[in-house]
Amino acid sequence: MKKLLVILVLLSFVGIGSVAFAQTTPPVAELCSTQVLRVDCSLVGQTPGCDPFDFETGFGAGCTNKNYDNKAIFSVCNCPDPTQFAEGAKIGIRMTILVDKNDGLGPRSGENGAYWATTDPYVQFGRYATVALACDGVTDSSFGTGHYYKSTDLTNAGWVTPYTGSLCDVPTTQEATIYVTDRTAGYTITLQDEVDALARWFIDIPLMRIDPAILHNGECIYVRVEFLNQNIGRGICSDCPPICEGTIKVACVCCSDEDRTSTCFFPYFTSVVAPDESGNFPYWNGIAIQNTSSVAGKATLTVSEKDGIGKGTFTTTDPIPAGGMFVATLDSLTFDGNLGSGQVFITVTTEFPTMDGFAMMANQLTGESMGYLCRKSCSQ
Repeated sequence: MKKLLVILVLLSFVGIGSVAFAQTTPPVAELCSTQVLRVDCSLVGQTPGCDPFDFETGFGAGCTNKNYDNKAIFSVCNCPDPTQFAEGAKIGIRMTILVDKNDGLGPRSGENGAYWATTDPYVQFGRYATVALACDGVTDSSFGTGHYYKSTDLTNAGWVTPYTGSLCDVPTTQEATIYVTDRTAGYTITLQDEVDALARWFIDIPLMRIDPAILHNGECIYVRVEFLNQNIGRGICSDCPPICEGTIKVACVCCSDEDRTSTCFFPYFTSVVAPDESGNFPYWNGIAIQNTSSVAGKATLTVSEKDGIGKGTFTTTDPIPAGGMFVATLDSLTFDGNLGSGQVFITVTTEFPTMDGFAMMANQLTGESMGYLCRKSCSQ
């Protein structure tokens, strides 16, 4: 514990650490996993090549989506006016695809390269008492029938049929970016919903697709979910304010192996073994890996001893969150391989596109210490 405290103090001096403050207002929307889905855009020009992808499972997205599992949960009690979600209220939904083009303008709607890719008129959802139950749950309800629209026309004349094929170039007439529950449909909240306090709703995000000629590496896709009270009417305006809304990050784009991964080289550590009181191994060694990208992913440490013979690897068990860090002492990690107690160098390879890192070591007998930044390629 003492070593980790020293590591955190060192990080505060070199400027790698960051502090997150708890927000005072509970969020309406949250995700069950911090891992961000990564959608492959390297298939442009191939036929077929651009399949729809599923947000909940990662199916069809490509890139590094092994064992991907996520859900979008909306806590309706955190809405500005939760009394709108009462027995007898008929709730509809409006879902809008937003795209952040990395130009400083933030997520915006429109035909920007991400589109709905299903003709299913129903949006499914599940109702649960806690977020944990919702994350483990399934969908057993529906908001009723709805239609897909282009962002330029939300009237009945603007209904479009989303493109469900595998070509990369989506026809202009099928660039659907908005889904809205029909005005005569909706889910009616029951007395039992109130009794069981089923206020966490798992919303099943419909299939989506990208056009890689428009979306580029690192650009991200969001979905804004708006709840509509069908009983009180939505007014004459197609974009009348909802009773509640929340936005989630659905995916980010990656375009090649070089764009999906990053590396950083740590040229020296005294050893990977734990220090002892005898003075034979007085140094402890620590490593910090910072994910400076907008997507989560794991990191693999490849260790080589100075004799060139001893080698080992370690992969982080959990993904490092976007903007987050992995901090550990080397003796606390279990390396696969034939490592001894000699001096080592380490190459870190990540599943996210940009990283930074810091090495630290200290002699616990004398107190002398040092640290350095890892070496990374000029492209990062």
